[in-house]
Amino acid sequence: MTLSQEFVRLQKSLTYDALSSAAIEAAKARCMDYLGALAGGVNGPLARPMLRAQADSPCSTQGSSVLATSLRAPCATAALLNGITGHTLELDDGDRRSYGHPGVVVLSALFPVAEALQASGKDFLLAMTIGYETYVRIGQAANPGMLRRGYHSTGTAGALAATMAVSSVHGFDTDSMLGALGIAGLCASGLCISLRKACELKPFSAGRAAYNGVIAAEMVTMGLAGADDILEGKDGFFQAYSGQEADPTVLLAPLGAPFAIQGSYIKFYPACRYTHAPIDAALALRDKVILDNVEKITITTYPTAISLTAKDKMPVDAASTRFNMGFGVALALVQGTVRMADFCAEKAADPLVAAMFSKIRYREDPALDSIKDNIRGAEMEIACKDGTKAFIRVPLPVGEPENPAPAERYQQKFMDLSRKVWSKPRQQDILERITHLEELEHINELTDLLRPDRP
Repeated sequence: MTLSQEFVRLQKSLTYDALSSAAIEAAKARCMDYLGALAGGVNGPLARPMLRAQADSPCSTQGSSVLATSLRAPCATAALLNGITGHTLELDDGDRRSYGHPGVVVLSALFPVAEALQASGKDFLLAMTIGYETYVRIGQAANPGMLRRGYHSTGTAGALAATMAVSSVHGFDTDSMLGALGIAGLCASGLCISLRKACELKPFSAGRAAYNGVIAAEMVTMGLAGADDILEGKDGFFQAYSGQEADPTVLLAPLGAPFAIQGSYIKFYPACRYTHAPIDAALALRDKVILDNVEKITITTYPTAISLTAKDKMPVDAASTRFNMGFGVALALVQGTVRMADFCAEKAADPLVAAMFSKIRYREDPALDSIKDNIRGAEMEIACKDGTKAFIRVPLPVGEPENPAPAERYQQKFMDLSRKVWSKPRQQDILERITHLEELEHINELTDLLRPDRP
């Protein structure tokens, strides 16, 4: 039996009754978070023209729901559009073990297929859990080598995760699920250059991964199948994306100790996760210094964060504000708050933010990134003109399971992001359906509520 076969067999062995109550509640929370981020992203720079193109399509009233819109589309197209919209604001959940975003690819693919198949709430929750397990295990096995090679696991591991989730809700047997995984491995892609340039196109990787997951499963229903050693085989996934740095031992770890879905983080700033610990640090130190007295701000964080987000120039547009650590820190110090709407061109042109940005310096410390020690954080020292200093260490940003926000903040995020799409009564109905997701006979009882009721 190949490693890929063993991995699929392990995932296929999972049943809804084997899920812990903690895993089920975690899945519901991440479903709510995904829908909020998606509703907030419908007018994004990539989502808007893509949705407009679908509206002009002859099949815009047929197929599955394109979430948070009145449109419909074939399952794969709906998955693509859901993924683009859900990743637009950089507010979807993520996982530090696997260096990417499982929820947006898994749920973007799963919703249209589950709706088309009229899957039950329990089937949906099981498929979602399998999708997260696939993403985190494959992403963790391939990283950090994958990231060093310039590949982002949202597009690579994401395609495989979406496939496994969709295969589960299809009710595929082990061989069919393996065949779909093998097909998905052929089209997995996602380059990190999208984090450095053309940031407005980064959501395409998430959408394409969801699309690939749906297509892979559809091809299996046509009698097709991919390689049965897609993960570990010669010229397979690990060799291509990670080489000798891959560590496949995590693939076959026992399920449920805890489930992977319980370990993903939820974001409260619409920016790359690598900027969040420094932003948290800035917010914590702001009241300990007089802003006019600040001379130098030193941010110490892990090499990946420095490489991808420590920029020497202010951003010039909304998309690039999301991948600029100094902008987020300067914004936090100047304002004392960091709101969803602050990552915009107007704030990027703010002279007060620019002045604070000019005082920032960066240092690398690999010790601030350790999966074993539960650290992926930052340190900040603010030196003032009068010789005083303020210092803080943030091991993990807020929203990690080990550093949770107050419970009401998670629901408030959903309410704030989705209020332009759904009225308050509709928001409450959606939350009620999510709360009782395992009781739904058909997932359509939720998707029917996800069309806009705002003009």
